[in-house]
Amino acid sequence: MLLIFSNLTIMRQKHRLKDTEVPFFYNIMYRYEVEERKGYNFSQIDKGIRSIINLNNNQKSVSGIIPTNTICYSGGSKSVDFLRHIRNAFAHCNIISDDTKDVYTFYDEWHNQCTMKGSMNRNVFHKLINAIFETKDGKRHDKVVEVKSNQNKSKKKKVK
Repeated sequence: MLLIFSNLTIMRQKHRLKDTEVPFFYNIMYRYEVEERKGYNFSQIDKGIRSIINLNNNQKSVSGIIPTNTICYSGGSKSVDFLRHIRNAFAHCNIISDDTKDVYTFYDEWHNQCTMKGSMNRNVFHKLINAIFETKDGKRHDKVVEVKSNQNKSKKKKVK
């Protein structure tokens, strides 16, 4: 049992998100948690991006091997439910970053049942997320948040 736990810990440390990747995923979580969830429209995303990805939102239960640039998940809305599952994967540390293949691998579960599973090239994923956000507000989203320094002075910092 200890050996299995040690191997899992090593795997998670080896494939965890880099510090430079965390703000991007935090922005997804922030937008999902704080902003109005209506207004995203998958059909407005550039056809070039849509042609290289497969978002399958008609899954009751997700299992099996998922090819790269494919995410299968349960839910009715292609965009909002997709963002919810990505938010959950980030919040519960269920995103693996693989440098050798340059992909993210995601999963989400509810009551021990897999509800989202997928793998996507990093660049494609970043383009997809930005394209989804653009369908709502027509521009790339930069959120200004306050960050307190060690000297209790407020500094404004842009989160991308």
